[in-house]
Amino acid sequence: MGKEASKAGKKQDPQLSQLEKTYRKKLKLRKFFLYLVVILATIVTLVLTGSIMLVHLIQQIRPQSAQAMIEMSQLLPQLDSDEEALRDAYHQMTLSRARVIAADPGLDMAGYEDNDEWLNGLIKNTLSWIERIRYLHIGRDGYVVVASKEDQTILSHQDDEAIGYHLSFLIEPTDAHIIKAADIDPAQSHEDLEVKLVVATVDMPVESFSDLGDILWHFIIGGVLEYKDNYLICGIPLSEVLDKVILKALQVTGIFLVILLLFVHYICLVLNRHKEEGQALRRKVLIYGVLAATLVFGLTSYKLVLEDLSYGVNDMRFHATNSAYTLNEYSNKKDEIDRWLDWEYLMQCRLVGDIVKAHGRDNLTREDMKRYANALGVKYIYVFDQNGKAVVTNAPYDHFEISRDVNDQSNAFLPLLQGLDHVIQAPMADDTEGSYLQYIGVSTRDEDDLSDGCVQIAVDTDLREQLTSALSVQKVLQQMTIGAPDYALAVDKEDRTVRATSGIDYPSGTADEYGLSKVMLKDYNAGTLTWRGNKLNYGIAGTDDVFIVSMAKARTRADSFCIAIYVGLMLFGVVLLESLIGFVRYQSDVVQPGNQIDSAKEDEEGPAKDKKSVAQKIIDQVNNDENDWGFINMLAQNQNSNRNLEERWGIDTTPPEQQTPEKRIGKIVSGLILVVCVCILLLQLLVRVIGPDSIMLSGLSYVVAGDWDKGFNIYAFTSCILLLCGIYVSVILAKYLLYQIARVSDTRVETVCLLIRNSLKYICAIVFVYYGLSQFGVDTKTLLTGVGLFTMMISFAAKDLVSDIIAGFFIIFEGTIQVGDLIRGGGWGGIVEEIGIRTTRIRNYSDVQIINNSSLKDFTNSSGGGVARKIIELPLPPTVDLEKVEAVLNEELPKLPDKIDGFVKPPKYYGVSALDGYRIVLRIAIFTEPRIRNKAYYKAQREIKLFLDKHGIARQ
Repeated sequence: MGKEASKAGKKQDPQLSQLEKTYRKKLKLRKFFLYLVVILATIVTLVLTGSIMLVHLIQQIRPQSAQAMIEMSQLLPQLDSDEEALRDAYHQMTLSRARVIAADPGLDMAGYEDNDEWLNGLIKNTLSWIERIRYLHIGRDGYVVVASKEDQTILSHQDDEAIGYHLSFLIEPTDAHIIKAADIDPAQSHEDLEVKLVVATVDMPVESFSDLGDILWHFIIGGVLEYKDNYLICGIPLSEVLDKVILKALQVTGIFLVILLLFVHYICLVLNRHKEEGQALRRKVLIYGVLAATLVFGLTSYKLVLEDLSYGVNDMRFHATNSAYTLNEYSNKKDEIDRWLDWEYLMQCRLVGDIVKAHGRDNLTREDMKRYANALGVKYIYVFDQNGKAVVTNAPYDHFEISRDVNDQSNAFLPLLQGLDHVIQAPMADDTEGSYLQYIGVSTRDEDDLSDGCVQIAVDTDLREQLTSALSVQKVLQQMTIGAPDYALAVDKEDRTVRATSGIDYPSGTADEYGLSKVMLKDYNAGTLTWRGNKLNYGIAGTDDVFIVSMAKARTRADSFCIAIYVGLMLFGVVLLESLIGFVRYQSDVVQPGNQIDSAKEDEEGPAKDKKSVAQKIIDQVNNDENDWGFINMLAQNQNSNRNLEERWGIDTTPPEQQTPEKRIGKIVSGLILVVCVCILLLQLLVRVIGPDSIMLSGLSYVVAGDWDKGFNIYAFTSCILLLCGIYVSVILAKYLLYQIARVSDTRVETVCLLIRNSLKYICAIVFVYYGLSQFGVDTKTLLTGVGLFTMMISFAAKDLVSDIIAGFFIIFEGTIQVGDLIRGGGWGGIVEEIGIRTTRIRNYSDVQIINNSSLKDFTNSSGGGVARKIIELPLPPTVDLEKVEAVLNEELPKLPDKIDGFVKPPKYYGVSALDGYRIVLRIAIFTEPRIRNKAYYKAQREIKLFLDKHGIARQ
């Protein structure tokens, strides 16, 4: 008999194998096309979003470069005139000394010669326009490169190492690309100036892969301005393009890809399940597709808007920091000019000393002093004797004497009479005249090189102010960052008065008038404020004596919502395509192969005893499921303590192959959420450890830094999300630890662990609500006080109403019942139709019961998940052949799940439960979904009656 069965099996194998191969091939082909569409759609999305962002970036670069060229066409002549003013001042002073010496044979030129090399070094380090243009910025990271028109040698670059190398154009600029500074009308708008962009880079050697960041930064995209014999490229580096285009496009595409993969994986799980009707599936998939597209749109727009707004704030912080750095550099240059002027005036004063020594102080007249003062470009000359009395002067105060009073201005020159070589006073208001003057004195020596008096000159500060005004705070604000901040302020640190402004019509008043409170004025601060009805982003950076404040209107990039809409629509289109690929000929190719295989079996062996079993076996092999009911049999062991523990802790031990597609996707989504939350927590830790001063903050990083203003804005919403991520990870870890403790402990410890687990929900909810309100700008302390008083007032007036509302909140929050659950209580029962704030609606056929939430207690929920068991008592005559009955039951009971919907596992025959002289009673258990236990019970009894009749077994 065994040999015959073996032969029959061998006979059947070729046909079954061929059907199985055909089924597998069709299923694999569908999955191949599904994932092929995913790859193609991802590539198209990346290209589309990158193209949109690149187009919008170019649309920003053009007007920004145009604005930079217009402003620089006005700025360059000013910078050039500052350089010429310093050069002219130097030549005038040296020429005046040369003329005085040449007109007086008693004077020697030694020590007063010109030094053009020293002059060029001074100009380069102070007022050279090529040097000062290095501090200009275009937008956030853009800059200006100056290269020689003749051979493209770089003369000015923000990177000192690039100076001296050659500038290489990827496309050689033509006359159409080059705009001459002299041809630009100062009143011209950037919209009227047509700029054609070029791409240039520095021909610097690449030593290692680590230099990639510098290489990207050296690539500059912008317009070309011609000034004198130089090219000025005004634009942004390639690194900013990658940041604003490639990285953002990758982020958006990543969101698109993850959600699309989840959707396609769901379709594959449905194909593996092969149980549902194609029309129902297409309807379900369409709904899920709409949800997926909406989710992509929401996440993409949220991500882009958050980055746009945070970038706007951080751009202002960057501009303020850059301007503060520039002001400090200008301060050093200003000090160098001051030292040079002091030295030049000291040379003028020494020449007067030489004149006194050559002619004798008693031989000089007032007219001589006037002549020398005019020749040397000084206002007054004083010649003092060894007692400090003025011997001769061209000043109106000719009886002047150096004061012995330490509080007097002239007392500083008293050490000259005691042998000190020279004294240089800072410019100040003159005690006698009231105007700003600078006094410089030099001691005079006799033949024994002993001090016998001194000479003193007084100079106007006009030249000093002319030269140093080019390096003033006002100039820094005006040249702050081309085409970026709308307004700029310099606020005194001590009294908070406004020293200088840019873009504002009145440069006076205090910081409060501009919406800047004392708390906001701190170094490296940034945020948003409201001024003149406008929402402004601001950034603040400090120098030794002032705060630099840059402000610009808060703007969202126009392409953010466009990209989100495009990506959402694209995902929906791909979803429709994937649905078409997944479910075309679904009924014939996926659902029906089992019937074909069963037919082949019938042709070989006659009518199949179990039409579904062979097909199920093949399908289970496709799904990598070796045992149809192995896990179900394990679930049937209700006395298993580990299973009871897992049920109490809500842990699903169902193997993946036994889970519904929705459940498996839900677990994947939960895992992704956990991973994202952990990554966000690590990002928060990174920002806290590194500090906001060390990184360019944007997006989540900016929110983590916490420098934003509390209120109803996207930052507060994001902050709540960050807290929610922390709560989610903490709760998961806490539940896992509590579960592990419960596993190795007795029931008393497990009870405590369950109590702690259930308490976590309430604690986390209270913390989240309290924190969220504080982030949205609510005064939580006052709120708590008000809530306490309000609760006391209404607790007496509406006690029942409050009880119902609170009970409803706990029902929803704890998930005691849900819409669709079958519940029963004392004298009532039915399907939950609606859970309201105060009442719950329960339907029992045509009757609808309205029950107050506070009255929902001591009831049974028959839809709480798990497995429902119903017992069928099968009475039979005492003369029945028990072995035959048991054989029939063992053969037919496993077939019931294929005939009756709602079975979780096959029925189980327990044996004889009653035995007397009139009948024997057999006990059979069926295991169904809780909600349809009764319906399945009635159908099971019918099927049992039918197969007993089929086998000629009569019931009692």
